[in-house]
Formats: sequence, structure tokens, C-alpha cells
Amino acid sequence: MSIAFRIRPPTPPSVLLRPDGHVAWLGEHQIDLNEHLARWFGAERPRFPANG
Repeated sequence: MSIAFRIRPPTPPSVLLRPDGHVAWLGEHQIDLNEHLARWFGAERPRFPANG
């Protein structure tokens, strides 16, 4: 009789997956992700005009 155990790797707290399934980013803190997103996609812009 043999018993197989599966050991799971530690799960990172934050993961960003690309649509094709590749890991684009993983890290410990949300603020790190926000900084990377701003670098990759540009600064956040308001969704609606200020006077609109």
C-alpha cells in the first residue's frame, strides 16, 4: 500500500493573471500592485468629466 501526499506551495496574498493564464504579478501588498498598474497602463483617470 502506498500513500501519496500532495504538498501545496504557499499561496501568495495577491496575484494578477493575464487572460492567457500567465502570472503577470504576485506580491504581498495591494499598494505594490497599484504602483505597477500605474506604470504599465498609465495614471488613473476619472471615469466621468468633473463638470458632467
